[in-house]
Amino acid sequence: MSRVVKVLNTGTLLRKARRLLSGAAPSSRSRLDGAPVMQWNLDYPSTSHGAKVEVGGLVVQGWILFSKPLAERPVIVTRWTDACELSHGLTRNRPDVIRAHLNEPGDNHPQLTCGFRFTVPLHLSSFKLFLRVGDQQWHLADVAVPPVTGVTSPPVKVIEGHEGWLFLDNDTNNSVDQYCGHLLLTHQGLALWREYLSGLANIAQTQSITTALLIAPAKETVLGPMYHPFQAGNMGPVDQVLALPEANLVVYPVPELKAMGETSFYRTDTHWTHQGAALAAGLLAKRLRVDADEVDTLLAADRYKERAHKGDLGNKLQPPRVAPAAFLASFNYRSWVVYDNGLPNFGRVLVTHYPQALQDATCLVFGSSSSYSMFNYLCRFFRRLIFVHSAGNLDKALIQQVSPQYLIAQTNARFVVRPPDTDYDLLKTIYDKQAALDAAALEKQAKLRIEQDMALVEQLGLKDWHLPVRAG
Repeated sequence: MSRVVKVLNTGTLLRKARRLLSGAAPSSRSRLDGAPVMQWNLDYPSTSHGAKVEVGGLVVQGWILFSKPLAERPVIVTRWTDACELSHGLTRNRPDVIRAHLNEPGDNHPQLTCGFRFTVPLHLSSFKLFLRVGDQQWHLADVAVPPVTGVTSPPVKVIEGHEGWLFLDNDTNNSVDQYCGHLLLTHQGLALWREYLSGLANIAQTQSITTALLIAPAKETVLGPMYHPFQAGNMGPVDQVLALPEANLVVYPVPELKAMGETSFYRTDTHWTHQGAALAAGLLAKRLRVDADEVDTLLAADRYKERAHKGDLGNKLQPPRVAPAAFLASFNYRSWVVYDNGLPNFGRVLVTHYPQALQDATCLVFGSSSSYSMFNYLCRFFRRLIFVHSAGNLDKALIQQVSPQYLIAQTNARFVVRPPDTDYDLLKTIYDKQAALDAAALEKQAKLRIEQDMALVEQLGLKDWHLPVRAG
């Protein structure tokens, strides 16, 4: 398979996505007037039965009986945010309901499969339930979750697949439901994505910056068909975004990572390996019109060494799980870091300066956790690399002040259900994050903090985003 970047806004899958999106989230009605519903009930969570928790999270269980045969499959829709919604069909046989409410034998009744049962994130205190039939939708209930009792520890955030491959579970982004096709963006979520993509394109055009948005694929999207315990759905939130007409700046290297096979992701981690990051960084550089031959030559000379890796998934198990993985041994970006404010996650700002880079240029990255493993490669493509941990959220004031030649927005696929925006306030995030650090976190920040070349930091226009260390 040719290792070229594909801007994924065409093709059979995306045409199918557009057709499906045309009726993705009809407006809900506040009452059941006109709904073909005879009776329905929510078993869990409820005031009478309380809340039930299982491995997948908070259980949502109930049943619904219809007053007439339906031409289209009924769907129970759950929504706790305006940007996305969870959809499940009626999949549970409920002979008890048929006997109790229809006074008929439960076996082989036409409405025997009238039950639903699925899970939502454990942290929810409320959510809305809807019934959807075709392009019609009715509001069933606003559900207040009663206090959860009897849970001594939160559900494990790891699901084990085939041959020891670990995948993320029970996270706030509902990764499993995204993979299975149950969680999709609403019309409002898609509108926010269209606004963001248009804003990114406008910044690129008005400020003459070469720009791309890299969406790091989820591990299950690449390796799930082979190793994930559940079956993949027909469409996920990323497919919806790629189907938008504004998605021409998106780089989403699923085919290329699939061609790498097992070397693309860690067995015990959610993130891509150094080799997977190298591939993604190379594709991204070519999308930004860095000379392809120079990029390939640089990457081909890299050497890797295998060692045991615990990862963010293996570390969640008891005992921790490790697996061998290859790590870049011939280069380390840390030797070229000239500034790092040391903040954890959002609000972190890091700058590298590598004089031998392919381009004598400044590249500004608004990225997420998947960006870190790309530093080894990006800093050799661009002499000055500025990284802001923001999961693709853009601070327009910072972009204008830095005025980079290259702008990269990067987010992880599982974050797509939370559309980024172009009005991010990095300075406020830095202030708030630093103010909230406790003594242990301040000590850790002090160890990570680097202020080796403040003259360059000022030259790059970052002075206003630099804060002195807060005393503990």
